[in-house]
Amino acid sequence: MNYQYLDFIVFKGFSIVSRAIKFYTRSNYSHVGFMMNSNTIIEAWNHGGGMKQWWDYSTAAAHSNGTPYELWRIAVTEEDYDKVHKLFIGWVDSKLPYDWKGIVGFVLKGGKDSKVGRFCSEGCIEPLVDVFGWDRIQPSKVSPEDFVRIIQAAGAERWKEGKVINGLL
Repeated sequence: MNYQYLDFIVFKGFSIVSRAIKFYTRSNYSHVGFMMNSNTIIEAWNHGGGMKQWWDYSTAAAHSNGTPYELWRIAVTEEDYDKVHKLFIGWVDSKLPYDWKGIVGFVLKGGKDSKVGRFCSEGCIEPLVDVFGWDRIQPSKVSPEDFVRIIQAAGAERWKEGKVINGLL
């Protein structure tokens, strides 16, 4: 059986928003994205400020210079690799919204999954829940830190770490 790697990027941001996320989630990490290839990230990202956020293509240039990051990879079958890629591309094509209601529920510990969109770690863990049959994991309750712990327990490896420098990883 042939395997492919799904790559994810996790950020340890230092902006006001990133610090708030790390505080409320009690996490070292502030954001998670899916690496479509070595230069393209698919992530829930801001479009023009405020609440205009949806899943879209992005690059490291969208992140603050000096932001620490880690790249994680997990092996899956070629069939599951294709399925996950198609899911993320579908989210971009449909402009799947950022799940503001879900993130408020996450912070308040008890809110419900809004089912309308996905916040970053929710969106990145959801396809893995499907691929690996992780029935006990509720994506809407997964923080960026939880995401890393879950994929690490499933055999993912951290294969690169560094800082965003002049828009590059």
